[in-house]
Amino acid sequence: MRPEIRLETLEMYEKHCRGSTLDELAATYFISKRAISRRFQLLELPHIPCPRRIKIDEQTLKSMYDLRSTGMSYARIASKFGVSKETINRAFARNGLSDNDSIKIWRKKGEMTLNEYQTLAQRTSTGKHRLDNGCLGLAGESGECCDILKKHRFQGHELDVNHLIEELGDVMWYVAEAAAGIGVTLEDVAKRNVEKLERRYPSGFDAQRSIHRGA
Repeated sequence: MRPEIRLETLEMYEKHCRGSTLDELAATYFISKRAISRRFQLLELPHIPCPRRIKIDEQTLKSMYDLRSTGMSYARIASKFGVSKETINRAFARNGLSDNDSIKIWRKKGEMTLNEYQTLAQRTSTGKHRLDNGCLGLAGESGECCDILKKHRFQGHELDVNHLIEELGDVMWYVAEAAAGIGVTLEDVAKRNVEKLERRYPSGFDAQRSIHRGA
């Protein structure tokens, strides 16, 4: 095992011991749960049947929720207290602390991260067949955007910017839904896209690299 892979595996194992599930690790490190388990076996790390339930005392819970109310992300809170995001969510749920208050949080901050948007968007998801709903919905809402442009370009309409913004928002909703359907965050999707573009166009867009990309 290469040294950098070994270090990453030990990092994953430490997070797993602190309560991160294999699903969370897979989404964070972009590898399968099976590959993670295989790495643990190769390093002969003790098997953990399931993440241990970490009990969060009342004062710590209050501190976590106060930080969340200022707009701090779950990832940063989890890192600060050495627990997983799932553990924090469970603790909030058990104590009746609803993350529906996220709407108040982002309004207070005046800005929103991609993951915060995804959390808010999922409030209106049925939670069923998310991948199917997300991908099919993307086709429909993209068509709505195209229709607005078509009317502007070919039918003499003024470009309805406000309507277009609303439809683009619907496109984002379905992107968030599809991402949730495969267990990843919008920031995971965005990060992977940027990394792909950096590999493809290291110095910015290049027409020649684009033309010969498949050669």
